Parts: sequence; structure tokens; C-alpha cells
Amino acid sequence: MSEVRKRRNTNPRQPDPTDDGASLEAMLLHKLDVFLYKVESRLNDMEEYGLQKLIQFDQSIQHAYDVLSQAREEMIGAGKRRADVLLRFMENKLYMDPIDGDGSGSSDRAESSGVSYQAVSESVSGSVSEVSDKLAKALLLMEEKLAYIEATCFEVVDSKAAVIGAQLALQAAASRLLTYDELPIQWRDNPYIVRGYRFCKGYMDCVYSLVRVHNETCNIWTHLLGFFVMLGLAFYHWPSTLSWEQSSTMDKVTMIIFLVAAMKCLVCSAVWHTFSGISRLKIKQKFACVDYTGITVLIAASILTTEYTALYCRPMERNIYMAVTAMFGLFGSIFTWLPVFDTKEYRGKRILFFVSFAVAGILGFIHTALLHGFVDTFSFYLPVLKSLLCYVAGVVVYSFHIPERWFPGWVFDYFGMSHNLWHISVFGGIYYHYIATVRLMENARTFSCSY
Repeated sequence: MSEVRKRRNTNPRQPDPTDDGASLEAMLLHKLDVFLYKVESRLNDMEEYGLQKLIQFDQSIQHAYDVLSQAREEMIGAGKRRADVLLRFMENKLYMDPIDGDGSGSSDRAESSGVSYQAVSESVSGSVSEVSDKLAKALLLMEEKLAYIEATCFEVVDSKAAVIGAQLALQAAASRLLTYDELPIQWRDNPYIVRGYRFCKGYMDCVYSLVRVHNETCNIWTHLLGFFVMLGLAFYHWPSTLSWEQSSTMDKVTMIIFLVAAMKCLVCSAVWHTFSGISRLKIKQKFACVDYTGITVLIAASILTTEYTALYCRPMERNIYMAVTAMFGLFGSIFTWLPVFDTKEYRGKRILFFVSFAVAGILGFIHTALLHGFVDTFSFYLPVLKSLLCYVAGVVVYSFHIPERWFPGWVFDYFGMSHNLWHISVFGGIYYHYIATVRLMENARTFSCSY
């Protein structure tokens, strides 16, 4: 690093405006110095980013770096000269001698020309302010252009880093499973899961991995098997229950909506975890959105069953609640397809979104409690409690990476990690909500029509 760069790696000091020795030159050069400091900061950021390692893959990165370096050197060399020229111009225009520390030359010229020293000073002050404003605007424009160059450069760097990382990961994954650090950055999600990662070149490689052992095996099969369990309940258990015999067409439609949503959620989850290791980032992100959509639809359908049964004999209120829930479910499904929704940085907000949507279902409970009293309403909703406890337990272990955060690199890399436990909790929540809905359907008329 050059001496100039070493000097400019510290934030430039603002000249003291109360210092009698402070000159216009110092003030102007300070503005240039601030700009140069920002250039230096960007250059340092680029170097620390690992720029030199990536230049060989794309010369546009080198070009962007050279542009910043050239801007720095030109500004350092020309900045002082331009300030000197500006000062001389102002001195000549205002009939001033070169600015001395005490300003005596300016005073003598002003007196000899019949112009008061105060008038000259005011003129100088106004000119300084005008020049300073113009210089500030010019530097602001240069900073905007510099920021654009920087953003473009880092966009190229990120793109190339992803391509290079994917190529290296594919080479290694051809013969073995990868570690967390071997994955490209965009594929990294849980740093406590150290081993067992796939990185598949295409769709069929992901499909073949269904019969291999890796850190997604349990995530895939817990929900794939759960789908077949729910399929059996839908076709064999439900038709044998009292709720089926007593149900109207609308009752059956409501239960079918829940069963379809539950099975859709389980299938979407299994599909996502099957293809989560695909090496094409955009495809990976789309499969993630499939999973989020399945969760959103399940939450909406689960709330619908409780609203339908609790307000069974109040069709107007019931239909309003169900319409609002369906609308939120639709908008939520669209929202989950936004590119930002699948980012690692958005993880906390994803959890908050799903939890908030589920909690919104409590509005129906409050309305029902106002009609029937809290005790009777709680007793009616009691079958749903097991389902809620499963979901709450799952959210806790998933949010805090329990237990792998305490034992990174252990057996939890493959079995018993937080995501496995979350999947088991989700299936438990679905199963117990199905059982609860059967009970709610059987008791809906007795409870809702009692007032």
C-alpha cells in the first residue's frame, strides 16, 4: 500500500472554522480529502473482499478496481492545483493580494481602491460560500458515480463467487457429501449442521438422492411417509367416523379442504427437501417457495375448520371470518414467492410471518367466547390444544437450532437435528388437528346452536 493510501486510511479531520489560520485552501482541500477517504475505503473493502483471487475469472473486476485507483491518484495530484487556481482567480477578481495569515495585503488593496475592508470581507465570505456549495455538489455527484461503480463491481464479484463456488462444490460432491464450509454461500443455512450436504448437478441427481443417507434424508421421509398416513386417514378413517355420517355437503367440503391442504403441505415439504441441494440457485429458490406456499395454505385451512365449526349456526359471521382467512391465505401464498422471502437474512421474518398468521386465528376464538363464554368456548376448542402444542414445540426447536447448536458436527448432522424435530412436530400438529376437527364436527351443532 502506498504512503498516500496509508495516510488516507484515517478519517480526515475537519478544519476548525474558528481557527484564524484556517484558509480557504484548507477548507476546499478538506472536501477533496473527504471524497478521497471514501475512495480509499471502497478500495480497501474491495481488497478485503478477496478481489485479487477473483480477478483472473473476470477482467471487469480488475477494470472497476483500476477506475477507483485512477480516480484516487488523479484527485490527489490535481486537487491541490485546482484549489490553487481557484484561489488566485478569486484574489484577482476581488483585487486582493495572495492571502496572508493576517489578511494585511487584502486590507491595503481594499483601502487603496476606496472599498471598505468589511465590504471586501463580506464579498470574500459570499464567494467562499458559493464556491464551497458548488464544490460540495460536484463531489456529491462524483460520490454517486463512485457508489454505482462499487455496486456494479461487487455485483460481478458476488456473481462470479457463486459460479466458482458452485463449480468447486460440484467437483467435490461427485464423489462424496460436502461440509458446510464447502457449500457456496447462497446454499448455507444452518452453521451447526457441519456435514452431510448434497450438491446435485440436475433434477435426477436430486431424485436419486432419495435412497441415499445425507442430512436431508430424515426431512424428506418424515413428511413423505406423513403424506401416506394422512392419505390413509382421509380414505379409511374419516368415512368410518360419526362426523362423516352426520355431515352435510359443506361439512365434507370443509374437511376435504383441510385434508388436501395438509397433504399438499407434506408433499411440498418433501419435494423442497429433495431438491434443496440442486446446484442452480434460482431453481433452488423456487422449490423453497413451494414449501412456504404449502405451509401458508395449511395454516389457512386449519383456521378455517375452527371458524366453520365454532360459528356453525351463525352463517353470516362464519362466512365473513372464513372469507377473510381465505383472502389472507391467498395473499400470504403470493407473498412467499417474493425473492427476498427465501434469503438467510429473512429467516426470522419468515418465522414471524407464519406465527403471526397462525395467531390471527385467535380472533375467531375471541368472538366465540363473547357469544358462549370463555369456559364453554375453551372446552369446545380443547381438542385443538394438542395440535397447537406440537406446532409451538416445533417452532421453538427450529428457531433456536436445538439440539445441534450445542453439539455441532455430531450425529445431529444426519438424525435428530432441529429441522427433523420440526418436521415431526408439523406432522403431529396435522394429525392432532385432523382428530380435533373430527371431534369439532361432531359437536358443532350442539355447541354453536345452543345460544
